[in-house]
Amino acid sequence: MADQSAWQKRNEAYLAKVFALQRLRLTRFAQTKAGANPSAQPEDTVNVAELTTEIEALESESPPPALVVLSRLFNLSRFERDLLLLCAGMELDTNVASMCAQAQGDSHRPFPTFALALALFDEPAWDVLSPERPLRRWRLIEINQPGHLPLTVSPLRADERIVNYIKGLNYLDDRLAPMLFPLNAGALQATLPASQKEAVDLIVRQLRRERTNWFLPIIQLAGSDVQSKQLVATHATAALGLRLLRLPAALMPSNAPELETLARLIEREMALWPFAIYVDQQDLDKSNFKEAHSQSLQRLLARSNGMFFLDTQDVNPDLNALGRGMLTLDISRPTPPEQQLAWREVLGQDAGDTPMKLTSQFDLNISSIHEIVEGCSDGSPLNAERVWVACLAMTRPRLDV
Repeated sequence: MADQSAWQKRNEAYLAKVFALQRLRLTRFAQTKAGANPSAQPEDTVNVAELTTEIEALESESPPPALVVLSRLFNLSRFERDLLLLCAGMELDTNVASMCAQAQGDSHRPFPTFALALALFDEPAWDVLSPERPLRRWRLIEINQPGHLPLTVSPLRADERIVNYIKGLNYLDDRLAPMLFPLNAGALQATLPASQKEAVDLIVRQLRRERTNWFLPIIQLAGSDVQSKQLVATHATAALGLRLLRLPAALMPSNAPELETLARLIEREMALWPFAIYVDQQDLDKSNFKEAHSQSLQRLLARSNGMFFLDTQDVNPDLNALGRGMLTLDISRPTPPEQQLAWREVLGQDAGDTPMKLTSQFDLNISSIHEIVEGCSDGSPLNAERVWVACLAMTRPRLDV
């Protein structure tokens, strides 16, 4: 926490200096455009060279300021970074709007534009206007282009999520929050049975080997035991130092533009806030729009790079046409001997023959075993009869179907 607080202070100091340098540039540009010789203003007391040196020193700190991290993540050129900072200044520096108007010689244009940036910053490049360049591809900036305005003079603003990231606030994008949910697989601290640990190790090795590739392989987890599949995915992502979020496939949009935006935002978030996605298809079988949602899922996986776990009852051969690698694993409940070991782990070595009796009667996964024991625990020694009754309560609804 102390390290985070110290970094936050350095980040704020860095932003104060880069915005001070930006104001200097805007002021001097406005004076030059008005035909006046740039003169010393109250705000010009800081020597530009000295200010630049201080900024470079802060950029060399470890960890560096958020703007530097962002620039590296999305491979921004110096000019693109300056343009993004100018747009972010509209939200973080109260002077920027009026100074943009002065620099453009028009009180009705208190906003950044591509044309202003091209004239203001060093090493200008026209290709920043391309939808395939980082600023537009990753939705780092937004363009408000009325029909009568050319793109170069249309108002620009930084995406709200990106502005907050630059400030040092990192959180899941509000537009994704209604679709992505933390996945609580339960029993994360439990010892995995050998069969499932083998699957986890295989996934981790494959993803580490492929991590430098443009498109990571999709991890397809087949089988009927959802909790075991979630536990495998949770352990694999934990080993890779990633969060795991659940995406219900039934929530995905079918509209192509909305789906493209979703794919781009997910990929952007995976860079800013490292996580993997567990695509939950359980509700698709109950949906009247199963085919449409399945097509949306395939388009999402084709358009968005990142780490995806796909929960599926049966192997989906259609995914082979996506042009991405695929690792398909059958995930089953633990074997009876593995279940006995799990029961003995949670009940203790004094459990006697209770683990064997429970395993002979009930076929449970690791998460269910831990859930039952936690529900029966009240601080006193576990009672075998209570555990048996809890197993009956958990399995009877399945038997009655």
